[in-house]
Amino acid sequence: MKSMDVALLLFNASSPSSFLFAQDLERELPDTLPRLYVATHSDAASTGPGARAGGEASALAQALVHCQEQGSPEPLPLSVPTHEGVEGLMAKLLAVAHRPNEGVPCAIQERRKQELFHRRVVNASTAAALVLG
Repeated sequence: MKSMDVALLLFNASSPSSFLFAQDLERELPDTLPRLYVATHSDAASTGPGARAGGEASALAQALVHCQEQGSPEPLPLSVPTHEGVEGLMAKLLAVAHRPNEGVPCAIQERRKQELFHRRVVNASTAAALVLG
């Protein structure tokens, strides 16, 4: 994973278990690695937040909520038969590779800022204690 520029997490838009598998893979990624979710078979899935049989939300709806909560780019819909998203996928992939912060979830970026701030405060406090001590 050290040589990757962007992680492309594909899932079947009509299969919640497929999205859960992609989420499990995402947990294994380094925080600094940009990632994009791609919803394959998007022509066969409902794009709304509607429930599927048994009250289960569609994979695409789950992915939208997940990406919004993380501050990540929305999943890109992809359908080979209708060519939906094929050109946009390559453009987005290149854009995130060129500007990695676009693909790193905002929640992770915010946590990094807080950790950096905390380190600076600790370092400043330590320096002040040494000077005063």
